[in-house]
Amino acid sequence: MTACGRLALPKLTETLGFCSPRLASFSRIDRLVPCMNKLFSAVLGAAILWVDSSSGQTVINSAPYTISAAGNYVVGSNLIYSSSTGGAIVVQHHHVTLDLGGHYIFNPVASNSSVGVYVQNAENITIRNGIIVGFNYGVYFNYLGGTKLNSGNIVSDLKLSDNLDGIFLVGATVSKVTNNQITNSNGVGGTGIYIAGGSNVAGGNIINGFSAGIATFGNSYLFENTISNCNTGLFMQGSDKYRFNTTFQL
Repeated sequence: MTACGRLALPKLTETLGFCSPRLASFSRIDRLVPCMNKLFSAVLGAAILWVDSSSGQTVINSAPYTISAAGNYVVGSNLIYSSSTGGAIVVQHHHVTLDLGGHYIFNPVASNSSVGVYVQNAENITIRNGIIVGFNYGVYFNYLGGTKLNSGNIVSDLKLSDNLDGIFLVGATVSKVTNNQITNSNGVGGTGIYIAGGSNVAGGNIINGFSAGIATFGNSYLFENTISNCNTGLFMQGSDKYRFNTTFQL
């Protein structure tokens, strides 16, 4: 591919050989068919070249969608998930990067119990760069039985709006939640960021309109978060550390 991402098409005259200069003069179908077969092969080969030289991302254009293999995934269009339960995107494998591509995931169903992006006991998961609106949970990392594997995860650069709860990390370790905008205009409570685990970081987040801005349950570090219009700005344990956070009411 070129630097612009266009196909590096072969010259059709070279691919078609003797046929292409004389296409206009063909009068017999038995001579035309072999030439058209060569043309089809050339175009198909160019398409295969484009796929093989791509970035290796899997494009998600519909919801619900389940990720069951490691790799890079990107949302290719705005997604609407019209269900009161389940997850719009469910991650069931380790070593996954999910880039929302600046698109939104939206649930129009009122009072639902669904999740925008649900991760089941996986490690080294990155979720970034998009908008999640209208869910019970915007992003939920869960742990149900077995060995706790929720570690090394990153949630960053998301805009979460009008979800009952913003970002939940349950049983998570060595993970970080950074540079997200999390707002709730419904006035029905919930938590902006919830972290249960150890050695986690939450920093640079802007949170507004929840019962609790950030709730942590030990051995986490909170820095440079801005929290407004929450009943409790920071709900922490004695082992949590914090620095340069701002809380206020408007």
